[in-house]
Amino acid sequence: MEQSETFDKVTRLGKLLVKELSLENSSDTLGRWMAHYVAGKMDEASNGTGKRKEEAEQACTETILALWDHRWKMSSRLRPLKSFREILETLSAMVPENKQSYYFHYQDVDPTPSDNQKLKKAREIDAAARGVLKYLMSEAAKEVASPDLHDWIEASDAIAEYPDMMVIRTVYERKEYAVDRNVPLFDDNELTPGYLLSGLEQTLRQMDLLIQHTKLIKTEITKKIKATKAAKSRSTE
Repeated sequence: MEQSETFDKVTRLGKLLVKELSLENSSDTLGRWMAHYVAGKMDEASNGTGKRKEEAEQACTETILALWDHRWKMSSRLRPLKSFREILETLSAMVPENKQSYYFHYQDVDPTPSDNQKLKKAREIDAAARGVLKYLMSEAAKEVASPDLHDWIEASDAIAEYPDMMVIRTVYERKEYAVDRNVPLFDDNELTPGYLLSGLEQTLRQMDLLIQHTKLIKTEITKKIKATKAAKSRSTE
């Protein structure tokens, strides 16, 4: 990526950082100083000429990227994505030993068919539970999302594929849950009602399947508990 192209992309992220760190009506001196410093670097790069402009753009780019690299290490009041920390921690706790990210686990290829009905139910329950969890995480993301979230995602995506931003994008936008491939995804950059409806209907079907299976399992376990208690009672007589 050419320096000028890199600078243009990074500047978008820099403007968001300046806006976030300015903390209007705040007494946070560090945040306001950081905002002033980054804004100054961007002004130098924009107003410079020739060799001086190139050097200013390079320095500005390095400053913004260094600050962005420390987005999770800043003071909690200064973290631009702090509202998503709990969501990311929850996702990590769901699969702590799984090297493959939960939200990027696609099942485009059907698993090996099995005649074992218990195993078949287990797979269906796993898929259904994942669908319901995705819905809950998506709704949780919408509750904590800032008005600038899309801008943060787009600005960071233009620079590199940051793992945390990829997860936030996937959780928030639920782009992977397309069910009916004939339903258009976007209309003027907005998710279409048909696409959203398709996803909600799939989640509802998954919930129905989950309820159906868990009811049967509950009945089976209840019978086993009664039988075990009866056997234990007879053995003590």
